[in-house]
Amino acid sequence: MGVNIASGIFGVLIIFLLAALFGIAWSGISLFVALNTKNQHLTVQTKNFLGKIVSERYLMNIIFEFVKKPFANGLASTFADYNII
Repeated sequence: MGVNIASGIFGVLIIFLLAALFGIAWSGISLFVALNTKNQHLTVQTKNFLGKIVSERYLMNIIFEFVKKPFANGLASTFADYNII
């Protein structure tokens, strides 16, 4: 098991560049809310709310890559029906 970057060092640099751009865009959301509302509590709540949505959606999808549908039951099986991956 391992990772091979087919495009070499240029591909690695592109991955780092995309990660940096994503980080800049993600922090820009909180910065936009902070500058427009001038409300510290709303800024923190917005960041936490968006972070929770993204992390829960990501974790919900990644969990069913390891736990297949026949082994899931109840609500987990329903989530597996709507899994986008």
